[in-house]
Amino acid sequence: MAPDQIQELINEDRRLTAGLEVTAHWSSRGFYYHGQARIQSLGPRTVRVMLLEDVGRNGEFNAGRRIEIPRIADPIGWSSESCVRMTRLLNKVA
Repeated sequence: MAPDQIQELINEDRRLTAGLEVTAHWSSRGFYYHGQARIQSLGPRTVRVMLLEDVGRNGEFNAGRRIEIPRIADPIGWSSESCVRMTRLLNKVA
């Protein structure tokens, strides 16, 4: 990843606020998931979200479930498969 791309992710992370709708990316039991979520709270290294939709082949993650996901400030836990992204920015890029 180029330095400009990393800085864009850091800037995006700084704009996260409680109540914001985001796309959550996380893994569980060797599988990767993503879905629409709303930020419930922010810590220095994690963000807690509530899913707005059912996610998974068998609905393993129901709407309303809360998940804690690393922020970019967590150099060990954060990755492109374990993060939250602002939905509007993702739509703009695609």
